[in-house]
Amino acid sequence: GNDHNDQLVCKAGVALQLAYQRLGNFSWVFLVDDDFYLNVANAHRALASFNASQAIAVGIVGCGGHLCRQGGFCGGGGFAISRPAMEKIMEKGESAFQTDLMRHIAKEKDGITSWADISVSCFLRRHEIPLLTMKGLYGWRVNGAGRKGSSLNEGYIKAIHQTDPLPVTFHYVTEAQKREIHQEFQAMNQSQGSGLRKLLPVEFDYDAQVACFIAKVQQRRAQSDTDREAISLPDTGTCA
Repeated sequence: GNDHNDQLVCKAGVALQLAYQRLGNFSWVFLVDDDFYLNVANAHRALASFNASQAIAVGIVGCGGHLCRQGGFCGGGGFAISRPAMEKIMEKGESAFQTDLMRHIAKEKDGITSWADISVSCFLRRHEIPLLTMKGLYGWRVNGAGRKGSSLNEGYIKAIHQTDPLPVTFHYVTEAQKREIHQEFQAMNQSQGSGLRKLLPVEFDYDAQVACFIAKVQQRRAQSDTDREAISLPDTGTCA
């Protein structure tokens, strides 16, 4: 089916309903696409710096300011919603939640182009749920020098080995890249355990890359650009 515009908003709403039904004892719901790699251990560590007893949501904040008061999430990096926030948005029932979400879709001036991440963000803001910044979310395709025999370039290797912030998600990755990213994390963890971890040169500015990513997303969306291809950034952090 159509995975864009209003249809994607609808799917995001259904996904949140399903997550709420299966919430159990979990403290967070984390929304990502199917072309993501998510490091669960690092996600736990990153989320531990937020108060999960509060109704909050965390992600890359700064997109959709022309559609949502104070702007919303740049959903390409994924975002997480705390248990109290989930309970708050579902308190009138799942059907009422979906109806509210679909009645207030964040649309561009063309009346056609709409964004699921901003629609959910606006919904959260309408229900007085703060959107907070979480680092370690790579919502873009990381560029870098190629590595012989590998689907991962040097940019990904540098990002994987970062400690501040810890890498949590990588978007726009293939199945082969997911496997290699996982293997790189495993090898790194084993070397840490043996005390033989190889320190890589930093040469990586996450904050600069996030700023570049937000600027590129904003530019594309302000033009009602329906191109859903991945945004690529250089691993140096320069915004060309």
